[in-house]
Amino acid sequence: MKKTDHTIIWGLLLTTLLVLLLQAGTVLAVPNFPPPEFESEYQMPAFKLPESSFRLAPWADVAMLFGSLSLASWLSIKKRSRCGLFLTMLACMLYFGFIRKGCVCPIGAIQNIAYATFDQDYSIEWPVLAFFALPIIFALFFGRVFCSAVCPLGAIQELAIVKPMKVPFWLENILQVGVWFYLAVAILLATTGMAFIICRFDPFIGIYRFTASTDMIILTAAFLILSMFIGRPYCRFVCPYGIILRQAARLARWKVTIVPPGGKCIQCRLCLPHCPFDAINSPAAGLKKDSYTLETRKIAVYLLITIFMVVLGAYTGYALGEHLAQGDLAVLRAAIINDQPTPGISQADRLTIAASIRAAGLEAQEINATAEALIRRFELAFAFILAGLALVISVKLVKTTIYRTSDDYLPDSGNCFSCGRCFDSCPNECVPGQS
Repeated sequence: MKKTDHTIIWGLLLTTLLVLLLQAGTVLAVPNFPPPEFESEYQMPAFKLPESSFRLAPWADVAMLFGSLSLASWLSIKKRSRCGLFLTMLACMLYFGFIRKGCVCPIGAIQNIAYATFDQDYSIEWPVLAFFALPIIFALFFGRVFCSAVCPLGAIQELAIVKPMKVPFWLENILQVGVWFYLAVAILLATTGMAFIICRFDPFIGIYRFTASTDMIILTAAFLILSMFIGRPYCRFVCPYGIILRQAARLARWKVTIVPPGGKCIQCRLCLPHCPFDAINSPAAGLKKDSYTLETRKIAVYLLITIFMVVLGAYTGYALGEHLAQGDLAVLRAAIINDQPTPGISQADRLTIAASIRAAGLEAQEINATAEALIRRFELAFAFILAGLALVISVKLVKTTIYRTSDDYLPDSGNCFSCGRCFDSCPNECVPGQS
C-alpha cells in the first residue's frame, strides 16, 4: 500500500475518533443544574435505565449463548476450523443481532453492573448477569471465543474487512489507553445515574434494529469504512468489554495456536499476512543476563511510581467527586434547605428549587440523606476510576521492562480474536505423535 493511502486511512481513523469524542461531549455537556419550571405541561425527560429484552425466553437466550461459546471454543482450540467459526459467527449474528436486536449484550451490561454496585435499590435480572459473566469465564479458559464467533458487533466488522493494514505500535498503545478512558467514563456516568453511553453510542445496533438517527448513521458508515482497512477498529480501540476480555484471555488455560498440536514452527512467516489484527508475536530472544540488574532496578522504580500514581489518583478522584456532586439537583436541594452557598446558581433558581421542595412536601431529613448518599457515590466512583486509570498507565510503563522469550510465531493471547484466519496458513501438517 502506498504512503498516500496510509495517510488517507489514518485521516479516516482520526476523524472517526473525533466524531466519537464529539458525540460523548454531548452527554458530558448535559447540565446537572435544575432546569426552569415551565408554566406549560411540558416535563423534562427523566433518566431511565434501559430495560432488558428478556421477556419471552430468558433460558433460551442464555442457553444459546452458552452453546455458542462452547462451540466456538471447540472449533478454535480442538477442531481448528476457520470455516466452522465463520458459520457460527453468521448464525450468532442472525440470532443475537437481527432476532434479539442486540440486547441485552455483555458490552452494555457493564453499565448495569456498575449502577447496581453503587445503588442497592437497583436489581439486575439474572440473564444480564449471565451474559456479562459467561464470555469472561470462557475467556479465562479458551481465550476470546466470544469475539471470534458470538459477538454480533464483531461479526459486522469481520465481514467488512477488505485490505487490512498494520496500525503503528505507538498509536495502538495510545488508542488502547483511550479504551480504558472510555470504560472509565461509561462506568462513571452509569454509577452516578447520568447516562448509559455504551448503549447510546453503539455504532452498529442501528443495523440490527433498522432504526438510527442521522448522526449514528454517519458514525456507523465511518466505522464500516475503517473496518475495510483496519481489522475490527471498534473491537480493538473502542469496545470497553473487549478490554476486559483481553485481560482475561491472557490467563487462558487453553489458547489458540498457529501450528497444529505436536508441530513445530519453521518460521516461514506465512501466518503474518493472514492476521488483520497484528496479533501475532514474532520470535524473541529475551533479556540478556548482563542487563538483569538494570532491569530489576527499573521494575522496582516503576512499581513505586505505580503505587504513588494509584494513591494520588484515588485521592484526587475522591476530592473531585465531592466537588462535582454539588451540581446535582439532590445535593443542591440539601444545600438550599441548610442555607449553604451554591456557586453558579442564581437567587431566582434557588427560589425555584425551594418552591419545588415545598410543593413536593419533602422532609429535610430525607433530602439530606439522599444528598449524602449521592455525594458518597460520586466520591467512590471518581476515586475508583482515577485510581484505575493511573494503574493502567503505570502497567503500560512496567510492561516495557518485560521481555518475552520465544522461538516461534505465536498469537498474542490478549489481542488475538481467535478468528482462525491463521490456521490454514501454516504449512506444518504434523502427524500426531511426530514433531
